[in-house]
Amino acid sequence: MLSLVVRGLAILFVAPALFLVDVAAAQSTSAPPAQEDCRVVRKFKGNQSIETQICRGADGVFREIERTPGASGATFRGQIFYQGPYSGWVETQQRRSPGLLTSIFSGGPKKTDIDGEASLRLDFSGNTVKGQLDGSGGRRFRYTFTGVVRDGKCELTDQRTGIQLNGDCSADGFTGVISVERSGNRLGSRFVFNLEASRLVDLDEREFDRAVEREERTNRIAAERDRENELIAQLVREAESGDVESMRSLAAIYGGQTDLKYVRRDYAKRARWLSMAAGKNDQQSIYLLAEAYREAKGVRRDYSQAFGLFSRCSQGKSDFTGACIFHLGLAYYYGQGVAQSEARSIEQFRRCANLGVEPCQSNLRKLTS
Repeated sequence: MLSLVVRGLAILFVAPALFLVDVAAAQSTSAPPAQEDCRVVRKFKGNQSIETQICRGADGVFREIERTPGASGATFRGQIFYQGPYSGWVETQQRRSPGLLTSIFSGGPKKTDIDGEASLRLDFSGNTVKGQLDGSGGRRFRYTFTGVVRDGKCELTDQRTGIQLNGDCSADGFTGVISVERSGNRLGSRFVFNLEASRLVDLDEREFDRAVEREERTNRIAAERDRENELIAQLVREAESGDVESMRSLAAIYGGQTDLKYVRRDYAKRARWLSMAAGKNDQQSIYLLAEAYREAKGVRRDYSQAFGLFSRCSQGKSDFTGACIFHLGLAYYYGQGVAQSEARSIEQFRRCANLGVEPCQSNLRKLTS
C-alpha cells in the first residue's frame, strides 16, 4: 500500500473582529472606585518617616493626595547608599636610629595624613542598623558594622576589630568619625567622613508599590475575564436564536482558536456548537465536525460519521469543498468508515485535483503512476 499525503490542507479560522474588543475600553465602562480606596505610604526623611496618603482615582491610578507627619518615633525600613571623601591621619612607628640619643628623640609615633574616597551602605530596620564601609585611596579598608540609630544618629561597631563609626545619618548624607585612641602598643588614628546619599531604597514604599501592582494586575485580569464571559454570554444568546456565525465563533473559542485568554479549551463544547452550525448546513462547520469525529476531538471517534459529513460538504461549493473531497479519497483508500476501494479513492483525488488542491494532485500521481 502506498504512503499517501494525509496532511497539508491548511483550513484557517479567522476570529471575528468581535474578539478584538479593547480591554481598556471594557474597563473604562466599569463604575469608578470608591473614594475611600486610599492607602498610606511611609517615605523616609532623615530617620523619620513621612506618611503620604495615596488614593485611587476614577481612572484606577493611585496618586498622592496629601502629606501628614508620621507618628512620633516612626522609623525607616530600607537601604541608603552613600559616597564621598574621607580624610584623617594614622600614627606610624618611626624607624629607630642606632645611637642611643637619636633613638630617644626619633623613635616615637608619627602622624601621617591620609585621604581618599569611601562608600557606605546602611540597612535600616526600625532602630537597628547594619552596614558596610569601603575605603580606597590613601588607605584601603573594609568594615562591617552593626548598631543602632537614634534621632538621626548612627552608632556602629565593627564586630571583628571593635572599631566604632559614629555620626549623623539621614536621607541626604552621612557625616561621621572613626577614632582609635593610642593604647599600649596600639597606634591611634582618626578619619572623618563626609558622604552624600547616592541612592535610597524604601522597602515599605517598594512593598506598597508591589502590592498596588498586584492589585491592579488582579483587577485587570478580573476585568478581562468579565469581558470574555460577557462576550460568550452574548454569543450564546445569538447562537441559540439561530445565528450560525455565533455558533462558529463559540466553536472557535472552545477550540482555542481565538485571542481570548481565560476560556479553557473544551472540545466537547466545540463539537456541540459545530454540530448546531452543521445542522444549519454551514459548510465550514460540517468539515470541522467531520474532522472532530475522525480525530476524536470532543466526540467518540467514528469514521462512519466522519465519512458522512465529508460526503455532505463535498457536494457544496465553498472554500472547504476540496478539503472534504480530499478526506473522502483518504477514507476510500484506507477503508475508514466505508469499504476500501482504491478505484473510488482515485476518483475522489481526481475530483479535488481538478480543483487545484495540491495534496490531491500528489496522491493522484502516486496512485496512477
